[in-house]
Amino acid sequence: MKIIILGGVAAGAKAAAKARRLLPDAEINLYTDDTHVSYSSCGLPYYIEGNFADYQMLLVRSPEEFEQSGIHIHLRNRAIKILPNSKQVLIEDLSNSRAFLVEYDKLIIATGARPIIPPIKNANLNNIFTLRKIEDGIAIREIAERSKSVAIVGGGYIGIELLEAFTRQNLYSVLIENSPTIMQTFDDDMSELILEQLNVTCSNRFEIFTSETVTEFSGDNTGVKHIRTLSGKEFDVDFVVLCAGATPNVEIAKDAGIEITEMNSGCIC
Repeated sequence: MKIIILGGVAAGAKAAAKARRLLPDAEINLYTDDTHVSYSSCGLPYYIEGNFADYQMLLVRSPEEFEQSGIHIHLRNRAIKILPNSKQVLIEDLSNSRAFLVEYDKLIIATGARPIIPPIKNANLNNIFTLRKIEDGIAIREIAERSKSVAIVGGGYIGIELLEAFTRQNLYSVLIENSPTIMQTFDDDMSELILEQLNVTCSNRFEIFTSETVTEFSGDNTGVKHIRTLSGKEFDVDFVVLCAGATPNVEIAKDAGIEITEMNSGCIC
């Protein structure tokens, strides 16, 4: 049996390991456009905070370790199109732009999600980041080490974790959330408790503005320097991290007419 897995962070890597245990004779190939496989993206804020120096501590299993189990990892290989009628996937090797077809008996789509970029003017300026991959974490940690101030757009899990990380590095941090409270996944009383805890652990090194919407970034050829909100507030910053949520990477499945069953950000067909 030929099993193709698209995506290699949490769901994809776990699916590969499980498939090997259940089907010891299967041919398993995993394709990911990432530069790493099987890593803890949830640990990136703690790497940025400086809790450990080597990002490789986030790696759960290397391609070489997968290979020892007969699982073939293909980094920097992006799935372009699924051809369900012929049971093939069109893959592009990002290192040389070469496209090729691979065949499967079973296909597991575990392409995860990508950060949402809010419709903010000049969001393409340098030093405006999202946090999803290891390279993002490395870049944010490097700029944090030479900066004095940061703006975080979004007050969910990642935004709050980064607020703690930056304040503990003595960066003055401004967090802007368009909802009335931070951590909207919780009830208001829980959000208040989280805010109280932040005031205890990060006192005098941050400000949080709720019911505010960032409308514009401005700067120069070196990067972002200022942010402006809908109510007219303006802040000077050295860099910005957008933490406005994520959207699933399901387009390739929808384009192929595949019915999606959500399961750890993946689907099986």
